[in-house]
Amino acid sequence: MLKDYKYGRLKLRQMYCLAHYQEKFKEEVEELASEDPEALSKLGLTKLSAIRKLALDECKEQTKIVGDLHRYRKAEVTHGKYLAKQIRALHNGGMHFNPYL
Repeated sequence: MLKDYKYGRLKLRQMYCLAHYQEKFKEEVEELASEDPEALSKLGLTKLSAIRKLALDECKEQTKIVGDLHRYRKAEVTHGKYLAKQIRALHNGGMHFNPYL
């Protein structure tokens, strides 16, 4: 598969965003847990899942852009493979055998 630099940059930006907000919310969740130990269990969350959920909410825009670009790129690659398969079939009289075309 071809290297898509735009996807790589966006994925890196998303990872930095998640790391930043996870560190930020880690302190807040620890403070909440020390004040009210039952607060997270009432919501059905552990400390890690609460931190992750809050960080994902803050980085929603980057996550959406990365997902959209991933779906677009996957469709593009799948379409290219489908066309190559059709070209081989036409060249070989209906068989998909020759991998060198």
